[in-house]
Amino acid sequence: MGLNHDFMSSKIGIVKYQAVHEGVKVEDDLMSYMLDSLQWIDTEWNELGNRNRGLNYYGITIIRGDSLKLLMDIVSSWVNLYQNAPSQFTMTGDFQLDSNTYEKIEYQKAEVIGQLTKLVEICEAAWNNDIQVVHFGI
Repeated sequence: MGLNHDFMSSKIGIVKYQAVHEGVKVEDDLMSYMLDSLQWIDTEWNELGNRNRGLNYYGITIIRGDSLKLLMDIVSSWVNLYQNAPSQFTMTGDFQLDSNTYEKIEYQKAEVIGQLTKLVEICEAAWNNDIQVVHFGI
């Protein structure tokens, strides 16, 4: 099993890791592919008030307020894009120094759409209930 990023909702001001069944795991390679677009989101890293942008790759990211809506919109756009993919597809990963080539990563469309749709649902529920989404990096 590869590395994952965990997303879950919680009350504002509470940053506590909860069991994964309360959230969603998104594969690290998939998150890496999307990271540039996630840099558009104002976030807080590791604690409330520590303002930053995008996701804290190795730590905790707090997403709330208008940033939550933006995350929902960006991830929904990725879901719409992946709807056009074949059932199995390949994306380019990191550069591999040992082979002097870029990594090619195989994905299952249903798994990708499932992970990202669940993330959108968590964001939507948090938005509607005025709570936050917490991201736990790898």
